[in-house]
Amino acid sequence: MFENLDLIRDLERQREQIAKIEAHICEPLLSELSYIQTIWDTIKAYGHKDKTEERMFFIFITLLFYAPKKLVVGARLCKRLMNELCKLTKCRQSLLSHNSENLMFYYQKYNLFHDNVDILLDKVTSSLVTAGVNGTRITEYLYKFNKY
Repeated sequence: MFENLDLIRDLERQREQIAKIEAHICEPLLSELSYIQTIWDTIKAYGHKDKTEERMFFIFITLLFYAPKKLVVGARLCKRLMNELCKLTKCRQSLLSHNSENLMFYYQKYNLFHDNVDILLDKVTSSLVTAGVNGTRITEYLYKFNKY
């Protein structure tokens, strides 16, 4: 009986530790929506032939910087972010929401998608630094996803 009390205490400590890690990982790098246009312009300049994939790259990278939890567990997007993404991609909210839930799967399973995202992520990072985002913060932010 008393070992169950110890187990309850241990579980509570683990929950607290997991909550701290989750809060750290899920904290977005960017909150200022004006950088979304920079991301969009950078990806459009890459000139990908398939406009659907181009849109997928944009949504993936934007969510990575603004709402990483959406990529993994389908968390809700704030209305302002959703509206901005819909405006630039010319997609309905339902399409954007459904597609974003599959993007992490594509990134993990399809090498070509993964490689293109990584290439574009480097270009977007450079553009964001030029636009005024701290480069060290971006590097640290991207590193934390590989850490856990």
